[in-house]
Amino acid sequence: DSREHMKNGCIVMPKAVKDVIEMHEATTHRFVVETLKNMGLYELVCLTPSDGCYCPLLVRQFHCTVYFHDDPAHTMTWMTGKEKYSCNYLDLCEALGFGGGRAHGFKLYAQQKFNKGDIAFCYPREPTARPPTISGMFYSYLLLAKLFRESLISKSGDTSECRGYHLNLMYYCSPEHRRRIDGCDL
Repeated sequence: DSREHMKNGCIVMPKAVKDVIEMHEATTHRFVVETLKNMGLYELVCLTPSDGCYCPLLVRQFHCTVYFHDDPAHTMTWMTGKEKYSCNYLDLCEALGFGGGRAHGFKLYAQQKFNKGDIAFCYPREPTARPPTISGMFYSYLLLAKLFRESLISKSGDTSECRGYHLNLMYYCSPEHRRRIDGCDL
């Protein structure tokens, strides 16, 4: 039962961070909002279950049953209840509101995970804590790291560190590395 797993901490629910982001939009930390918008992640980070935009448990159920075919259309097949469904990647992107070319950004998960040295630019020369610990980062990068942790890559474990693809996301927050990221892939 998924409710029992949630009580035991096995499922980490993403948090709504829209208010936090909007609070920083007009401040000296507007870099955070600009970065999210330039990466094409602003709307995705601002999704909230209460808006009816998505249901985290349904997303998890989809990922538990989906089978990705090895064909040019990137077809996927999944179960919802006793029904079997299929569609290709672009159709899924369209259904999720990422159509019209928005699904053609950089696919973050198509590359190897970066290491902690790749995000050294997020820290001052003498940081209070070194990578991958979040607490030693410049404030804007700290805020981005926390926003990603709370919304896009929520997971259990040590919330004070960037790990796995969180490192990759942080790498692309640097102005010289910034790229539009495929929200549907993420």
